Amino acid sequence: MKVTFLKKWLIASEESTGFEIKKGVGMGYSCNANCECGFNQDGITVGAGMIGFERQSQFPHYCENCGVVEPNVQEQEIACPSCKSKTIIAYGNEMVSKQNELHDSIQWGKYKMPCNGNLCPKCKRLSLQFKIAKLFD
Repeated sequence: MKVTFLKKWLIASEESTGFEIKKGVGMGYSCNANCECGFNQDGITVGAGMIGFERQSQFPHYCENCGVVEPNVQEQEIACPSCKSKTIIAYGNEMVSKQNELHDSIQWGKYKMPCNGNLCPKCKRLSLQFKIAKLFD
């Protein structure tokens, strides 16, 4: 099923893994992360709304101390919002995501991560899945 939004900067298609952002930046969205080991985290913010996105927007990162975190990617030095570690890694980086899975992906600006094949903070396997739950602007 193909879904095309009226806003010219966002075109999305619904896949079995959720929505795949094809191009552009314009809407933020909320994702859920799930793993077969039982890990579940809902309400992960990707991007931002139309107002203030140049100053504040999030993209999921892996923090060894805190798990899946949502730092402000507009800051000069990106850090974990909880423990303030600066050694967090954006999902989509080969250290925390399978690279051959990028055909079904979630993107915000220069950041892009696969929907499947991400590092789970609980079991430490590349089995974490992200699914878009809702869009906002």
